[in-house]
This record gives sequence, C-alpha cells and structure tokens, in this order.
Amino acid sequence: MRIRVSESVSVPSISRSENGSVELLINTELSYEDIKAFMGDLLTDDEYLIFYTLWADDLSERSFIPIEGTTDFFIESRKN
Repeated sequence: MRIRVSESVSVPSISRSENGSVELLINTELSYEDIKAFMGDLLTDDEYLIFYTLWADDLSERSFIPIEGTTDFFIESRKN
C-alpha cells in the first residue's frame, strides 16, 4: 500500500491494481478519522492498520517521495 498526497483532491479515493496493491489518494487537510469515514468498508481491517501506520503514526518508518513536476508526494513504508 502507498498513499499519494495531493492538494488538488477534495474527496479521498482508492485504486487497486491487478497485482493487489492499493493506492489511496488523499489531501493533507484530512485526518485519519475523516478519511476513514469517507472510505467506509472499501478497505479491510488490515489495510486500515497499514494506512494508519503510513498516515497517522509519527513513529512508523516511512518514506516521503516527491512526484516530479508537482507538489504531490507518495508515502510508503520503508520496510517495502
């Protein structure tokens, strides 16, 4: 799982690839709770745990990867 953070997003969304990877598209102004309310049951409990670790857990090991030519960035686990 990875998160793409973009200021141009007002409503969080999810995409799933054929290989099973999940990407969330979110905005920095939304809290974990806000995003969870939008996503509802689109993520499993295990996916929510990973999402929390990447988005809201300040102690987790994660990488912030800028996307060239934009102000967007990805958040990924350093353990990947």
